[in-house]
Amino acid sequence: MREACSLVWSVLALLFRSRASLEAEILILRHQLNIQRRHLPKRLIFNEMDRLILVALSPDIAVACTRKSILDTKQFAVAAVKAGGAVMHRLGLSETVLVFPEHRAFLQVGPVEPGKYLTIEAA
Repeated sequence: MREACSLVWSVLALLFRSRASLEAEILILRHQLNIQRRHLPKRLIFNEMDRLILVALSPDIAVACTRKSILDTKQFAVAAVKAGGAVMHRLGLSETVLVFPEHRAFLQVGPVEPGKYLTIEAA
């Protein structure tokens, strides 16, 4: 009975609070939220156990692997990833070179038409 009376009294006290008191409480709560946001990580970081649970609970999720391999071992890396049950991700992106107009000016090469290949040898 005592708790019920305390609850009723608290509700009545909240109804008749002054405007200044409410604004002060809102200011304090906003400050507390800003402090807590500063201490949160910017991005969620998953460890191995989190990833394992996520994959186990979602059977339609595929494990993807990016190709980070030693030179001339692409076929072995792809075979190893597929043998492990994963799929290759961004497989063809590392096979191209992005050439800007500044590069062509440095190499003294004229403009290249779209769809044409530019051959560059690296020593």
